[in-house]
Amino acid sequence: MANAQISLSSPSAALVASSRRRMRRRLIRKLPNLVVLAIAGVIMLFPLLWVLSTALGKGTGGLASGSLLPDGVTLANFRTIFNVSASQDPVLRWLLNSVGVSLVAAVLVALIDSLAA
Repeated sequence: MANAQISLSSPSAALVASSRRRMRRRLIRKLPNLVVLAIAGVIMLFPLLWVLSTALGKGTGGLASGSLLPDGVTLANFRTIFNVSASQDPVLRWLLNSVGVSLVAAVLVALIDSLAA
């Protein structure tokens, strides 16, 4: 069996140019997908921006002023909803009920799943 010597030399200029062309072609093929994903991301983030604008704004409606960004940022809306008497809309009670149900459900799922494992 003959010993073959392996020569590790730097890649030739043709090989580098070829790999650059492949990378460029791959990027061009992916570009339409990236554009569609970017547009979808903006569309999906719009409702979140609208909710934040409505919650932190001073107006009666989110787009009543014609702008998505509020004129001034305030937490008065949160103070109003949590200061409402319990007989009108007990928002804090609803929040605590939701948290309680979620915690009980999570604990039960963990217990039942641990028995199945």
